[in-house]
Parts: sequence; C-alpha cells; structure tokens
Amino acid sequence: MNWIILEEFEKNGSSQYLLDSIKSNHVKNILRKKAGETIKVIIPNIKKTITKIIQISDDRVLVENPLTTEFHTKLTSEDRPQEEKMLAATRLILPLPRPQTGKKILHLIGCYGVSQVVFLLPQSHNKEFLTSPTYKDVGIWKELKNGMEQSGSYLVPEIKILPLNLKQFIEKNISSLKFALDPKFPDSFYNMDLSYQERINQNFKIDIYLGSESGNTEEDLILLEKYCRVFSLGNTVLRTEYAIANILGILQGKGGRK
Repeated sequence: MNWIILEEFEKNGSSQYLLDSIKSNHVKNILRKKAGETIKVIIPNIKKTITKIIQISDDRVLVENPLTTEFHTKLTSEDRPQEEKMLAATRLILPLPRPQTGKKILHLIGCYGVSQVVFLLPQSHNKEFLTSPTYKDVGIWKELKNGMEQSGSYLVPEIKILPLNLKQFIEKNISSLKFALDPKFPDSFYNMDLSYQERINQNFKIDIYLGSESGNTEEDLILLEKYCRVFSLGNTVLRTEYAIANILGILQGKGGRK
C-alpha cells in the first residue's frame, strides 16, 4: 500500500478523515508514522497529494482533509499530465474473462487509470462468470483500489458488463480513434503514433478492442478491419492481462511524448 485512498465513508466532518482499521494499522505499523507527519493519499477522481496526520490512537488514525487545508501541495515529482490525458481517454473493450483473469485486469487498470473497461457478454456465453464475487460492485472496487494504492493513480475506471457481442457493440459506438489487436497483422502497436494535437484535443478518445483468450474469429477480424486500425503486439501469444499491461504501458509512454 504505497498510497492511502481516502474514501467517502471515512469522512469525519468536512475537514478530517478517520481511516479504517486496515489503513490505520498500515500507517502505524508498516509506515511507522507519527502525529504531525505526512502520508501520501488519493482522493478518487480528484487528485493524489499529501496530507498531515492529526492523531494516532490505539485503533484509528485521524488525518486532515487535504482539500480543506492549505497543506495540499501536489507531489510534482509524481505528476504525469500528458500520460494521464492519454490513459484517461482510453477505453478497453473485451469479452468478459474468467474471474481469476478478471481480477488481474481490474488490478492493472486500477494501476494505470483508464477511462472505462467494457466487458462484452452475449447472453449465451459464459453467463456463469457473473456469479463470481469478482464481478460484483464490492469485488470490482477491491481490485481497482488495490491497483490505485500501488501506483498512485487517482482515476477510478468505469466498469461496464454489457449483454452484447462485438458486432453489436462496435456498430453502436463511435469514438475518435479505434484500435484492435491481433497477432496476424504486420503493423506493430509499439510503432503506433498519434500526433501531439490529437493527444491534447479535449475530445480525444481511444477505443481498444481485444479478442477472447482463444483469439479473434474470422468474422471478428473482418469487422475489426472495417472499423479499426489493427495492430500486433508481436508473435508471442500473450495472456489477456499481459497484453493489457503491454498496451497501457505503450500508451503511457506515448502520452508523455510530444
């Protein structure tokens, strides 16, 4: 837990947060902080910053609300303005994976902070996955939160599970740029480039389509070629979560470059 997420239920009036027992224990026993010292915190969808510890008791830690004090200088060494813009404009679209894979994906996107993830789930396909705690609201937030605490991303990705197949979704949604990944195509995603003007445009959006673990069907590829720029990540067949980590890392790097 590199960062402490300040959650709504922990608000203690307008100017303080009373950390839950897990976070309090981490601050006291892992970080070994004392009253008057500072900790790195995240206010979801607002900012990452630092705040001051007001009081440490046997079971709880009380901290200042950094939005209501003068003590909220953003950690400039951690700032990633262009990278944040690139990732915050990115939406991932893929078939709903097995719960264990889903957990890893949710953790990753919590780390990076994308705009949205859409899991496609045609009514007849793997419907039993929805019974997993991973895809309940509590399970989704748990994995996103773990990723955010690790990386310091303050963006909370929106998660949608839609009863649509690829064709139904792609024909209903229009975005500025659409990309797809498939190892059969020669152009490398590593070499994909976007103009600086595209990246700073306020309406700039990216949709990235990933196939199922068994790969895209011929019908899917025809559809993707029609609507998307299709790239490859190389000849190595990657697990979905590894491919996503690769993609987001590439986009993060390109976002920070003029």
